[in-house]
Amino acid sequence: MKSERRTHICANLSSSLLALACVLLLSGCGFHLRGALPLPEVMERTYVAGGDGSELYYEMENALLNAGAEVVASAEEASAVLTLHSQRLARRVLSVDTEGRAAEYELAMLVVFSLREQAGRVLADRQRVSVVRDFSFDPDNVLAKGDEEAALRREMVRFAVAQMMRQAQSLSRDPEPAKE
Repeated sequence: MKSERRTHICANLSSSLLALACVLLLSGCGFHLRGALPLPEVMERTYVAGGDGSELYYEMENALLNAGAEVVASAEEASAVLTLHSQRLARRVLSVDTEGRAAEYELAMLVVFSLREQAGRVLADRQRVSVVRDFSFDPDNVLAKGDEEAALRREMVRFAVAQMMRQAQSLSRDPEPAKE
């Protein structure tokens, strides 16, 4: 009984020391969670035009809110207008099996957007964001693969929004002064 207890205590101590070592290593290398990206001041009150009701529209609203911006209901109230010009999603066959059925698909999403100040100054004109993913397909398991494709599409939308937010965030950086 005593040897079991010692083994249990030693195992707990070993796992605690291992966890502590991992934490110290991660903090020592400068690792930190990214968190929300700071947006330029002009985007404090942003109106999102276009894409009404789409998943991209709602993901963009959430990303702006998480970054500390206020999403307003009209362009007149806004300090910046983010326009979602188009969102295109295409699916194509990448490979087929021995029976000629699709075995692998590629999903490609292209989003075109622009950002301007309320006063009309263009901050980002017709920027393109593209996301490409591929997935295997099993014709004998159509329901599960359909769910997988839907989840992949949602992930692609989140990734596209993250790219758009990074592009908007880059507008807040001051350009480096010219070296003489």
